[in-house]
Amino acid sequence: MSTPYPDRPPLNSLGYLDDIFRSMAARSPFALRYLNEEWTDHAVWRNQALTWVKEHLCFNPGPIGLKPTVEKRLEESTYILEKVAFNSSPELRVPAYLLIPKSDRPVPVIILMHDMGSLSLWGKEKMLALPNENPILTSHRQENYEGVSLAHRLVEQGYAVIITDSFTFGERTCPPPGVTLEQLIKERDTYSAAEVEAYMRQLGSQRELAQRHLLLVGATWAGVTAWDDIRTVDYLFTRPEIDTDRIGCMGLSLGGFRTNLLLALDERVKVGVSVGWMTTFASLIGYNVRGAVGYFSQVPGMYNQMDLPDFMALCIPRALQVMLGRQDPLFQPSGMHAAVNTIAAAYEKAGCPEKFRAVMGDHPHEFNRAMQEQAISWIERWI
Repeated sequence: MSTPYPDRPPLNSLGYLDDIFRSMAARSPFALRYLNEEWTDHAVWRNQALTWVKEHLCFNPGPIGLKPTVEKRLEESTYILEKVAFNSSPELRVPAYLLIPKSDRPVPVIILMHDMGSLSLWGKEKMLALPNENPILTSHRQENYEGVSLAHRLVEQGYAVIITDSFTFGERTCPPPGVTLEQLIKERDTYSAAEVEAYMRQLGSQRELAQRHLLLVGATWAGVTAWDDIRTVDYLFTRPEIDTDRIGCMGLSLGGFRTNLLLALDERVKVGVSVGWMTTFASLIGYNVRGAVGYFSQVPGMYNQMDLPDFMALCIPRALQVMLGRQDPLFQPSGMHAAVNTIAAAYEKAGCPEKFRAVMGDHPHEFNRAMQEQAISWIERWI
């Protein structure tokens, strides 16, 4: 794929240190890059690469009982909406919305990943419009999804949909001192724009502190996130309404990166659509590390073994669509194009080029209606 857009001036820079970091990055041997000549068998490569990745995600609490609960149930004319929860580790419980079409047979399911944005007071609610929601949340959906309640759109097309709160979002956020989590959740839909902005500054600081704690106890945010999403798949296997041979996932931004992780790590997921989070890591140095690279996207030591697009070869032979915008300020156009070219080459090498598609549009960091149509079409093709 050619690069019709020039690269942009830096959004943040460390001056002379940028050159030092570029030099360090250039020394990487990329020993686990599937495109290296020594890797001739994808299955052999995947086994070794997956073992390395799982070890360096630094979070594997092992099998535990999900202990699922249904906290609320609402029956609509064409679907059922449940508020559910299940364990992902001895310490962590994952709240979720599950929407199930009314059907006399098991239906395919999409794990719908919410974005990050600057709105961590909410997580799963970004993807599902509910009565009496805060106007700030409505505006966020308008800006990022062209006003679409994507969960509703998918369930009306016959898919079951599950949306979880990612770690430190929504019902799993990190309340500031003096405020309880219960208070935040109860009152958040009544907050003014000024109150939401003030809380978001506090919650951002609290999230940073939580991430430091994860590293302190030998874990990573990426590892916790991946494990939560794998356990979500486990939960879907407990639901007789779900056709577990037809599981897909998709999301924007943080949701795009979660899609990258889950599709790479869990072979039970057959198709993924990653929106707005694909690039080469080196292209971010001296451009936008501050804005693009969070703890959620870092696997310690990975760049010594493979870049992010090399990691995506773990998805093979399952179907992957990457959707990016040339006007997305998070990434340099050259980094996005180099990344999708690398992924395409890996799928070609493995003999299944039809299982990968890159869609590059002239739009910013968003998941608009036209993109949603393309994403749903890709998922329909494979499940």
